[in-house]
Amino acid sequence: MGVGTGFLDGQVISLLGDIYADQASQAFTVFKICQHASQGVTFAYAGYLNLYWQLGIVIAVGFVSAIGFTKMDVTYRRKKKNAEMIKGAPDKSDEESVQSSNSYLSSKE
Repeated sequence: MGVGTGFLDGQVISLLGDIYADQASQAFTVFKICQHASQGVTFAYAGYLNLYWQLGIVIAVGFVSAIGFTKMDVTYRRKKKNAEMIKGAPDKSDEESVQSSNSYLSSKE
């Protein structure tokens, strides 16, 4: 699980840097606070639970975090793509030139 956590951390940090480019240090701080709080909770219950329960919790939380990251990444990429499409939308003069070229192409057929 350590290697998977390393990969997931790298992806989360990269995504946080993209989403919160203006407030990257605050975003990383919140991420690290949540990460260290969960490590503290894990340390607290480690002496009381059987190893199999601990592994089950690690696997379940890892699975949920991977699904959550994937959902967040897909949502962010869609919003970014839509924003790029809106920003790159042609204005009126471009639409007129496209229509005139389309009418020219249809007359050639």
